[in-house]
Amino acid sequence: MVMHELPICPEEIAQILPHRFPFHLIDRVISTWGELAEGRLRALKNISANDGTVRDGSLTGGALPSVLILEAMAQAAGVLAHYCLHSMDNGQLCYFAGIQRARFYGAVLPGDQLLLDVRLRRQRRNVVCFSGIATVRNTQICTADFMCARQ
Repeated sequence: MVMHELPICPEEIAQILPHRFPFHLIDRVISTWGELAEGRLRALKNISANDGTVRDGSLTGGALPSVLILEAMAQAAGVLAHYCLHSMDNGQLCYFAGIQRARFYGAVLPGDQLLLDVRLRRQRRNVVCFSGIATVRNTQICTADFMCARQ
């Protein structure tokens, strides 16, 4: 496991995840190494009116689509898997495999900073289960449990 400096910046995240603009949905990892070792990752996504994902207000009302909030959580889980699943080989990826109990409580608008808090729940063979909470200004926006399958 390569130890990067904290916070982990977008360039380092891009080395871990295969996603690229406009679907690179994590701007910065703000967790401490202790949180990563415990199976918890906190990350930020800044929402801008210039983002292609919120630009067309006729479809989304100018808000970040709910499915992209879930995708941001899944990407945060991929970064967490990279750091805390020690048995992962170099270059091995986790793929989004399923979602349960997704609940949405509000909209994420341009100018908001989305805080993603993802926790590793369990691992069985090649399936890893996570739970996530997304908040904006200490207000819960989304909660979900999801699974990733290791390649």
